[in-house]
Amino acid sequence: RGISTEFGFVVVRKGWEVGLGVEGLGNRINWKDHKNKRFALAGLFTGVSFTETALPLPSGTIRQELPKEYVANLGYSAGRWTVRSDWAYGLQKLGAHGGAEYRVSRVAFRGGARYGLKKWNPTGGLGLNLTHRFGIDVGFYGNSTNMEQERNISMAVSLRFEHQPK
Repeated sequence: RGISTEFGFVVVRKGWEVGLGVEGLGNRINWKDHKNKRFALAGLFTGVSFTETALPLPSGTIRQELPKEYVANLGYSAGRWTVRSDWAYGLQKLGAHGGAEYRVSRVAFRGGARYGLKKWNPTGGLGLNLTHRFGIDVGFYGNSTNMEQERNISMAVSLRFEHQPK
């Protein structure tokens, strides 16, 4: 069982968007009736068999708390253009995103960069509005969140369904 609370606000006026917030207020989780097991790979070249070993259990409830994250954003939209940035400071120290979008008919072209784990990584992609209520977004972004911390390119695809209020 756990709990976490977020608080924030955004002001939007004449194309400008400014926001501030705090995430993870009272962020905690309590584990009861927990199990502790270790899995080991028998050999790298002999197949995919794991051996399981039971480990001594800590007594009582395990409580884990995470630090708060402070967030801010700034953006501007005018005509076919939108420019947006956001910043966060928390568990992984400073993180930031910045980018722009240019819309032509049913296509939106996007590009930007993100900062995390002391590295800048590029981002880019496009959105395609197939109908007024359905679209597909494809994005490419650099990351270094692997064990070697080597820069790689990842791809994300999302389907966008929009519901028009009555």
